[in-house]
Amino acid sequence: MALPLVLAGPILRRVEPRLCTVWIALREAARVQVTVWQGAQFATANPGFVASGDAPIAVDTRQTRRFGENLHVAVVPVPVLDAGPALLPGHTYSYDVQFTRGGLATRTCAMPVC
Repeated sequence: MALPLVLAGPILRRVEPRLCTVWIALREAARVQVTVWQGAQFATANPGFVASGDAPIAVDTRQTRRFGENLHVAVVPVPVLDAGPALLPGHTYSYDVQFTRGGLATRTCAMPVC
């Protein structure tokens, strides 16, 4: 039986005024990119873009680290862009997670979070 690509997560591990950290476990090695927008957003067919056309307020990429044959983990610290507003308690933000494996990008998560 084949394992799914995403074994666990994504999980918001930490949120600070100018940084959020996302944890995710995958079955294989990949580069993981996390993009954050203000407000509730809707995904488009184009990864990294949302239906509103709003620019992201934070984005960063990390390579997974291998912990076992079928366990690759990434912890992606995503700093707010210099011109971006601080992350505030009680506000809604949306994020998108993309995986690049073997040169092919896959989008598997796009969701609003508080």
